[in-house]
Amino acid sequence: MASESQTKSASRTRTLGANTEDCFAIVIDIESYPEWVSGISAVEVVSKDDQERAKTARFTAQSFGRTTSYVLEYDYEMAPNKLSWSLVESDILDELSGSYSFTKTADGETQVDYEVSVKLSVQIPGFIQRRAEDKIISSALDGLSARLASNS
Repeated sequence: MASESQTKSASRTRTLGANTEDCFAIVIDIESYPEWVSGISAVEVVSKDDQERAKTARFTAQSFGRTTSYVLEYDYEMAPNKLSWSLVESDILDELSGSYSFTKTADGETQVDYEVSVKLSVQIPGFIQRRAEDKIISSALDGLSARLASNS
């Protein structure tokens, strides 16, 4: 039987009526996340890469009824088709990694694949963790879709 403290992974795919470049531009604008990602209240870019993109960023978010803080490191190796991240430090997470992947469809839209892996430093029931994962994914994809719509 699996322990509730194991890493949990989840993913979802959505097709958006925008080109891949516009999708990628929104998700690499890390500082704007509080404007379009539900639950994130503040972002501070800690360091940037040689192209002035966020390399590490500190997030303040609402999670499990409390304010939490974590630092993510970003990987642009597969840009502009993929943005991935991994946890550097956190007060309640042992792991937080994931990615946005963008694939142009035949009709010029973009298939967005969002993946996230989460391991909390405290044990919680599996159904609560699944609800949290679903909220993370929904916030990311719904927010991206809304941001694209507001930018057009």
